[in-house]
Amino acid sequence: MYKLFPIFLNLKNKDVLIVGGGNVALEKLNSLIPCQPKITIIAKSVSAGILKLKETHIGIRIIEREIQMSDLEHRVLIFSATNDKNLNRRLSEFAHEKKIFINSTDDKSSSDFFSAAVLDRGLFRIAVSTDGKFAGFSKMLKNALAEILPDENNPDWECLASLRETILNKIPNSAERKKVLEKI
Repeated sequence: MYKLFPIFLNLKNKDVLIVGGGNVALEKLNSLIPCQPKITIIAKSVSAGILKLKETHIGIRIIEREIQMSDLEHRVLIFSATNDKNLNRRLSEFAHEKKIFINSTDDKSSSDFFSAAVLDRGLFRIAVSTDGKFAGFSKMLKNALAEILPDENNPDWECLASLRETILNKIPNSAERKKVLEKI
């Protein structure tokens, strides 16, 4: 059995498409906003929650109409979040032909990637995934990690990162630097 490759992508100003306008699309939108991509949502109609987010985030564009396959072109990532399995399958097939990564929220076998449960704590961004097999468990584990790494410690993590940067600048020898950093 193969494993999925864990990766953090820089999506800032990249074109990301969400197809669908319901609760699943809203969930994907909420997870994308901190990454600051250019987000286009195409759906016959969109939820009030999506419209509310658009009011406060300039990087979101909403197009209320049927999706066309040409809408998928030139995207970095696509989330297919409709309640139409046949449409999601066609979108996945087209994206695969165009070598565009797609997440089909209702069919993991058609997906190139899965969203993770994410915990942000200061300089840490921790992603927990079950490769699409049990999202609820990922969320439970993320919540357990949140208790281990409380928000109150964020200044400490930032201080350690600053200290590391100082050490990198002051100790040119990598072996010596490694010894010092391991003691911290």
